[in-house]
Amino acid sequence: MPGLRSGAYALNLEGDGSGPPPDAYFPAVWVVTMTTLRTGTWRWAFFAAVFPVAVAGCGESFQATAGAGGGGAGATGGSTTSSSTTASGGTGGVGGTATGGTGGAPTDCTNGETQPCYTGPANTAEVGECKKGTQTCKDNEWGLCEDEVLPAADVCDGLDNDCDGLKDEDCPCRNGEVQDCFEGPGMPGVGICKKGLSACENGVWQPCEGFVGAKDETCNDIDDDCDGETDDVQGVGSMCTLADALGVCKTGKKQCNSDKGLLECFPAVEPSQEICDDLDNDCNGTPDDLAFEVCTATVQVGGQPVTCQGAFICNNQNVEMCAPLGAIFQDDFSNAQSGKWTFGSEWQVGPAKLSNAPPTLGNPDPVEDHTITMDNGIAGVAIGGSPVSTGPSYLTSKEIDATAYTTLFLSYWRWLNTTSNLTRPHTVEVTKDSGLTWVMIWTNGQDVFDNQWKLMVHDLNQFKGEKIQIRFGFAQLTSNGTISGWNIDDVHVASCPPPGTSSINQ
Repeated sequence: MPGLRSGAYALNLEGDGSGPPPDAYFPAVWVVTMTTLRTGTWRWAFFAAVFPVAVAGCGESFQATAGAGGGGAGATGGSTTSSSTTASGGTGGVGGTATGGTGGAPTDCTNGETQPCYTGPANTAEVGECKKGTQTCKDNEWGLCEDEVLPAADVCDGLDNDCDGLKDEDCPCRNGEVQDCFEGPGMPGVGICKKGLSACENGVWQPCEGFVGAKDETCNDIDDDCDGETDDVQGVGSMCTLADALGVCKTGKKQCNSDKGLLECFPAVEPSQEICDDLDNDCNGTPDDLAFEVCTATVQVGGQPVTCQGAFICNNQNVEMCAPLGAIFQDDFSNAQSGKWTFGSEWQVGPAKLSNAPPTLGNPDPVEDHTITMDNGIAGVAIGGSPVSTGPSYLTSKEIDATAYTTLFLSYWRWLNTTSNLTRPHTVEVTKDSGLTWVMIWTNGQDVFDNQWKLMVHDLNQFKGEKIQIRFGFAQLTSNGTISGWNIDDVHVASCPPPGTSSINQ
């Protein structure tokens, strides 16, 4: 300490820690201890026996009582000499036998006293999870700080563990947060695919819950695989054939039947207007049968053009052309039970047959029908023989609807043998009032002896646009010899004369 001389110690009896006078002197036997107080001042303690002190210049002696410390050897009395007196110091006292103490220690606290404490950074106390602790006084000293909570690393638990005023600032998420999530496959918002929710627990996003991912596509009218297409299962769109369809409509494509959950063959081509392309576009079973559209056809009759009602058809070069309308009534007599006719006496339908006996007049009945077929069917009077009834007797057609026709012709093939109509009249007649009145359009004005099939064509334009019936008749006014009579085949009622017509019979 500054101001003290070697071998001597300053003593301030006032105990305020200030230094001694510069000329003060104390023997080295003085023992001095110093203790630092909380206030920063010095305290002095002295340990010695009672000793005399000679003060220079005074020649007086005195005794001092040592402080309560352990006794060392007694100090030897000193001597001093002045100008008038010589004095000798007394003999020092014997030191005490007790062991010296530690000196008078400062008092920090009172035993049992407590105070708050905190050993962490000052700005973190009572922030977040950080808490002050408690110190307890024991043996007049403060003990350790107990139960304090100091800053720690954030552990993503929703708490401010590092006591910086922020919770889980370095964590991916905070407890209680939720976010949309999707773990696939597929794309959320497309088809069945949709997002779910993920919750934050202890700073970690938990597995996605409630999401719907893509599945294998099935036939259920739903986009299972989330590709934006419904029921696009494997095989959809591949070509197939519809067993029950006709024409181009047999072509199909495989599609899902969501009602059945199956992949089935559906029509790929819809019926369309027929065109000349060798295909059945309207799927009715007949290629190139153009929709009915009236046109004016021209046919040659005996080298002369005759116009009649026609319709467009396709020729063999797939070119559309106007042709005579098809027959509205026809019969090749291949079926005796067709229901197209009613039969008078001796009229019949059956196979052509040569007359049993040669007739006395004309030629016998034919052996074959006009259209040579297996049925060999014709209509006639007493086929293979001669009529015996006097008549008249008729072969009468059912009603024929010609209301859509603007031209009308009757054609048939005949094998007829008869005498003039004065003796055996044979007729062709038409009615348009269900048989109330009949109009004769042909009769034999003279003898007819056919020995081959002959085409007959009659103009029925006076009956166009009507519902009509046709009948073939015969009668025998006299009985002068046998004769074969009517044989008829391939009857047609149509808008135009048939091809090969040489004339219109009157």
